[in-house]
Amino acid sequence: MLSSVETKNTTMRYLAGDRRHSTRHRLRGRPLAINPRILGPILDISLHGMLFEYSGEELADTPFMEMGIFICESKTLVTGIRTRTVRDHISDTCSSFIPVIRKIRAVEFLDLSPQQQKQLHQIISTLATNPL
Repeated sequence: MLSSVETKNTTMRYLAGDRRHSTRHRLRGRPLAINPRILGPILDISLHGMLFEYSGEELADTPFMEMGIFICESKTLVTGIRTRTVRDHISDTCSSFIPVIRKIRAVEFLDLSPQQQKQLHQIISTLATNPL
């Protein structure tokens, strides 16, 4: 059986395969993907899309949604990012008295404004430590 790190790395490679121009980096600064239905850590991000983990409410009925990106340390918030779901994948199930299913979603950014493109570029430059 794969460890959770091996599972996450395999899933990231699998999901990022459909993203155009994927630029993979180790992320620092605890970036979060947010919208009114979810909150979860961003695992990978580029100017074209992102990969994030979430739990809780099922999002299968929402192929298009508005997302935000929040960086805890710098209190940076970018909102109103229109996205299209590329893939949704179950990560693993936590074994505890409360079963929690963690999911990983790959989304493509749609119709970014020049301001959003500039903000994303700054976020990616700030978050990226070393290319993988």
